Amino acid sequence: ALERHRSDFQLAEGKSDQPLLVSGHFLALTEHPKAKWNDLWLLTEVLHEGKQPQVLEESVTSDTTALKDDFHQGYRNRFQATPWDVPNRPPLKHPKPRILGSQSAVVTGPKGEEIHCDEYGRVKVQFHWDREG
Repeated sequence: ALERHRSDFQLAEGKSDQPLLVSGHFLALTEHPKAKWNDLWLLTEVLHEGKQPQVLEESVTSDTTALKDDFHQGYRNRFQATPWDVPNRPPLKHPKPRILGSQSAVVTGPKGEEIHCDEYGRVKVQFHWDREG
């Protein structure tokens, strides 16, 4: 758990036009103004973006001057990386499963008893999707 919190201690962000960048692969950084950054980095996120307006016949009909940047055609990406020697544990962003509606189950208990309640009045049930019970 501690490694998961430390994995974003030193995080690099960059831009590229190299389509071969893949999350989970290593990137060797060279010629950076800060010498300590010239090292091997683990790519943790790569966001690809491509535009080819002539395929959609937008090159004649759309006004590209209203866009925030100069990217009108081609390929580019943005990426995040962490030093290769820092253990990388991605954050747990998995939502808890939710079951909508009601479900049926079978009441279980010792043989010979119709309904077996514990000291608090609870019964044990087994859902149809529960293999282990």
